Amino acid sequence: MWLDVVYNHVGPEGNHLDDFGPYLTEQRGTPWGPGLNTDGEHADAVRNWVVEHGIACVRELHLDGFRLDAVHGIVDTSARHLLEEFTAAVKVEGTRLGKPVHVIAESDLCDPRLVRDVAAGGYGLDAQWADDFHHAVHVALTGERDGYYVDHDGLADLVPMLRDRYLHAGRYSEYRKRTVGRPGRDLPYDRFVVGVQNHDQVGNRMLGERLTALTDRAGLEVAAASLLTSPFVPMLWMGEEYAEPAPFQYFVSHTDPGLVEAVRTGRREEFAAFAWQGEAPDPQSEATFSRSTLDLDLAHDGGRHQAMFELYRELLALRRALPVLHDPAGHDVDATLVPGAQAIALHRVGPLGEVVVAINAEDRDVEVVLPHAPGPWGERFSTAARHHDGVDPAGPPRQEGAAVTVPLRRRSVRVLTRPGTIERQQA
Repeated sequence: MWLDVVYNHVGPEGNHLDDFGPYLTEQRGTPWGPGLNTDGEHADAVRNWVVEHGIACVRELHLDGFRLDAVHGIVDTSARHLLEEFTAAVKVEGTRLGKPVHVIAESDLCDPRLVRDVAAGGYGLDAQWADDFHHAVHVALTGERDGYYVDHDGLADLVPMLRDRYLHAGRYSEYRKRTVGRPGRDLPYDRFVVGVQNHDQVGNRMLGERLTALTDRAGLEVAAASLLTSPFVPMLWMGEEYAEPAPFQYFVSHTDPGLVEAVRTGRREEFAAFAWQGEAPDPQSEATFSRSTLDLDLAHDGGRHQAMFELYRELLALRRALPVLHDPAGHDVDATLVPGAQAIALHRVGPLGEVVVAINAEDRDVEVVLPHAPGPWGERFSTAARHHDGVDPAGPPRQEGAAVTVPLRRRSVRVLTRPGTIERQQA
């Protein structure tokens, strides 16, 4: 059991921390209000409060891990960062109880110190969210390029991300108007958690549309297969596994009329950078909440939702069966782009075998040529083949010397392996 915790700010209503001490400071302001006093006068007690809360959650609630919200909002100039102190403390408590405790953080700093070992100058967290993967897949499938998507080119973003672990690894961000991040090439892929949908990327859209409303069935299959064949740690978000059609809209239940109106105004201002059309739903309205309710029965409707659910099950089985897809000890992934198209082939070699994942997000057929991939290659999985009696209509890969050409139907993904690639037997 994991807990999503927010230590970068506290709620705007019903919070009385400051009545008991200097817990908050305007000097560490965040988009959500005053930040925690992590390094000012009397900060020791504030830090202890955070650390002891984490320890108590492990001890009393039997938690196995934490997801720390927006840690870029935790500014700390102390010699030992609060994140390092927190992580070390909850892990010690886990060891005392005889179990591992994991800490994952959301951060937009693109700073590898977050997940480097303490001995290497890092904070020692187990992993961090990497939203760039979402942005790459989203832009490839939807073509959206406004707001923060202005920094993204689609599947081409996977090339620097696979090499440096971050898209912004000392790269200028047009959206932020500054250079962001640094490379983390020494870090294994399993230090990064990726997804194609999550509560932020959907809930912070004006109408809260899921990817289900923004692309077709084949596009959803591309998103699923891209995610579950990546070398990163995949995260599935509630309902995506059966293509939930309901939106996930931002909703609140505040009692202060002034705060309610401030939230409404803030939401409208937030959408100014995007070209979204329509009127933002009222976050205080109960109807906004009701529209966002999941229908779990759809996963077994006997139709398209169940078909998507079965695809996710098949992809998860494939990921378990082919450890070369996500082997932390394997070599880095080599990427080959199709010029002028949202299409890419990812080639990985390691002690567990050799695999090619070819992805086409275009609404047309393409071919991708890998110049250094001597065969023979066998097809292990194909989204298109699932709709054509197990045979991909694009035809088989073509080997010419050391090069292999992989034909791809519109919005499809193929997985190829070489003989000798290790497969785990399914239980």
